[in-house]
Amino acid sequence: MKTNHNENLDIMLYMSFFGDAYSLGYHWVYDTKVIQNKFRQFDEFSTPGIVSYHKGKSKGDLTHYGDQGIFLLESIIREKGFNKEKFARFWAEKMTGYSGYKDHASKQTLENMEKSKDYLKSGSDSEDLGGFSTIAPLIYYNLMVSSDEENFIADIVDQTIITHPKDIVLSGARFIGHLVFSVYNGMNLKEATNRARKLENSPFMQTIFNALKETEGDDPVEAIVKLGQSCHIKGALSSIVYILERYGENSREGLKINVLAGGDSAARGMVLGLIFGLYGGDSGFSRSLINQMNCTGKILQYTDFIKSLNK
Repeated sequence: MKTNHNENLDIMLYMSFFGDAYSLGYHWVYDTKVIQNKFRQFDEFSTPGIVSYHKGKSKGDLTHYGDQGIFLLESIIREKGFNKEKFARFWAEKMTGYSGYKDHASKQTLENMEKSKDYLKSGSDSEDLGGFSTIAPLIYYNLMVSSDEENFIADIVDQTIITHPKDIVLSGARFIGHLVFSVYNGMNLKEATNRARKLENSPFMQTIFNALKETEGDDPVEAIVKLGQSCHIKGALSSIVYILERYGENSREGLKINVLAGGDSAARGMVLGLIFGLYGGDSGFSRSLINQMNCTGKILQYTDFIKSLNK
């Protein structure tokens, strides 16, 4: 299956946020047996209740990752494009008053910004996937207005470095950027993964693919547990590549396995959702379910705005 350029871009954006909202009720639950006992229906959202990180959230809401993706979307509308310094300040303003969960990266970045006043050099020491899990709005903007891969990757890195400047996170961000750009330009997932691997041939990315060799023949949930359920980029990115390789033609099953595997399923889900959406559209998903996300109005406003820039 190959994408048809712009046809799946809208779906990509919705599916990234869907991957987050769909994970909400089970996010950061590490006991896979608990999730399996609770997980009854694929075609519905869930309310948090197993753990306390997202108190006050309801079915169809986003985790703190998805909310920060909305902040990125709002900043691009506000500035009529992506401006890294203005986004950093906008992010700080929104996160300072944010009532949802603030993770280590967000809290440390805010503290550093307050101390240094240099919003572009205040990132945390976090090595988590969350640094670039929110990039779907930026990808949408770039692919709608430009076809330059160098600028595309540079913007992804600039967004990521605000909160997550560690080299291994930036390497992962570049890898995902090259993979997405390749899919957008017609490659299948295997071709896109191979191209991204060659372009981002860092020692860190070599550890990702070496880890995948250790999961051959494993049950998919057990494989992700082995690779790493947590937020850390090594396990999280390994798990994403594993799911793409195994379920590339079945986004419905891929996102289901992502939730069943537990841990930081929301950050993984945002990256998986954007790639699945760009590659295969919303195949296997109920459009009515996607429309039950509480952020659909903001996404529609965003897509209409970006399209208006090209008129």
